[in-house]
Amino acid sequence: QRLRPSWLLLLQLLFLAALIVALARPFVWTMAAQGDHLILVIDSSASMAATDVAPTRLDAAAQQARRLAGDLGADVPVTLISAGRETRVLLSDSRDRQRLSQALEGLRPGLGGADMTTALELAAAIATGEPEAQIVVLSDGGVALPDRLDSAAKMRYVPIGASRENQAISAFSLDPGHTGFVRVTNYGRQPVERRLLVYGYSDGAIGSQDGQLLTVRDVALGGGESTGFTLPDLPLEVVALQARLEGEDDLALDDRAWAVAPLVSGAQIQVVGPGNRFLETA
Repeated sequence: QRLRPSWLLLLQLLFLAALIVALARPFVWTMAAQGDHLILVIDSSASMAATDVAPTRLDAAAQQARRLAGDLGADVPVTLISAGRETRVLLSDSRDRQRLSQALEGLRPGLGGADMTTALELAAAIATGEPEAQIVVLSDGGVALPDRLDSAAKMRYVPIGASRENQAISAFSLDPGHTGFVRVTNYGRQPVERRLLVYGYSDGAIGSQDGQLLTVRDVALGGGESTGFTLPDLPLEVVALQARLEGEDDLALDDRAWAVAPLVSGAQIQVVGPGNRFLETA
């Protein structure tokens, strides 16, 4: 039978379509910042020197920060916090986008982790009394977050980095008994093969290219695995060791490490008091 035009049927179909759309709750992803005060917390730990995003993760985070600030009105203030071993406020409540760009250009990755707990607590304190403020954290995720954070401001996390494939010299030591220890860890998920070289240095050769090659080890590690090596009976003249991992990964910073023997020298001890023959004998 031929379908006859019916306004009632059309209205029913439109209502049904509107109901389906409402239940589906459509949305559009946006990276734009909002609010009356943008507080940027940028992770400046050592892992932000990784090159899985060009040129480095930290540069990519700075670029994202510029874009977030650029999407806001010129009258919206921006605060910039660097979260490294120490938390630093590089820019406070500023509307000067040129100063923000200069502060972002001065960011450098550190040699350790990031104290993100202190950085977020500081950001929350700055946002106190500003319910329309927004805190944006730009990080590769390799940080510890506080268990609880009280803040009236909205908070957003922007992930930086595309890979987790990294191997590192995770432990390295040289004790006074001329025994060394080195541990290699695969922080990635894929199995890898790397070559470990350990050089020894005498007192006058530290920092030069005159190291003596002491050992070469081929290391095969599965995802998340680590292995350690002991280096016994090192030459007596060796006062420092350098370990190197041959090959490439996303973070070259932790592919080399130094271990220096602790300085051991004589010391005079004076016992003050009525006397203790056990201490005097020792």
